[in-house]
Amino acid sequence: MRSCSIEDEYTVVRELSSSLHLKTHLVRCKDTQETRKCRAIEYLYHTKSARIDLDEAIYDMLRVRCPYMIHYTDVYNEEGSKRYMALLSYDYKCTLEDYLHEQRAKGETIPEPMLWNILVRAVKALRYLHDPAQHGGRVIVHRDVRPGNMYMTDDSVVYLGDSIFCSSYTYPGSHVVGSALTNMAYAPPEIMTSDAYTTAYDIWSLGCSLYELATGAKYSEVIKAAFPGVNYLHALERLQAQPLAISGYSESLCANLQRMLHIDPAERPTAASLLSLNGSNTSSLASSLLHCSGSC
Repeated sequence: MRSCSIEDEYTVVRELSSSLHLKTHLVRCKDTQETRKCRAIEYLYHTKSARIDLDEAIYDMLRVRCPYMIHYTDVYNEEGSKRYMALLSYDYKCTLEDYLHEQRAKGETIPEPMLWNILVRAVKALRYLHDPAQHGGRVIVHRDVRPGNMYMTDDSVVYLGDSIFCSSYTYPGSHVVGSALTNMAYAPPEIMTSDAYTTAYDIWSLGCSLYELATGAKYSEVIKAAFPGVNYLHALERLQAQPLAISGYSESLCANLQRMLHIDPAERPTAASLLSLNGSNTSSLASSLLHCSGSC
């Protein structure tokens, strides 16, 4: 991480998108004229503990090297502006949320082979993050898996996005929820009853994301609508007592999503087990890799 302005080496061309505490800019290198995407991460209003959490997340995003996700190649700490400027490892055309809206606007759904492609690449990214052998005995929980933070290139290659909410803990164990909250629409149900979480957090979030990409509806909203006036966790239990079925998609895809969306985090598959060729679980992701089109 550098304690200087990104404008010493890059020209900020324009702002591409904006959300709370986070903006994305297009920047151009002054030496090579190469254009890159860059996250502007503001910390002006962060508490001391929130700033510590943010710094740890940024260092994790600097350290990771995974071909299936976006990470940071360099970060500039602009203390005068109270923000970090983080250069991204890969370029992209749009988010999967944008892609979903484009398909729906045309009256089309996302083809199932594309969903398998998304699923496989995202699970490979999570397998890397959740593997303690990759991170000195620690695992990284992404905590921001959602269609708006998954990206597609012009060649339809999908990457899991970076995360300023990620956290790590020594394996085995769990992590206590910090001061930074992620998008609750993709947060697992255990967050409502406990202040600790594991890598199963990300599996739930990915299941929610894929459900949304297949149906156009947020899983959390479907739960509430299915049983109006019923406690959320009770409604979830009642909904999950029924087999998951999504019109136009195979039983194999739906079975995998239902496993990922299990109310009990201990019953959700790990990223590694989803990709494992061992075992006799015919519902495993590995048995369905033939559905995956393109480069995985």
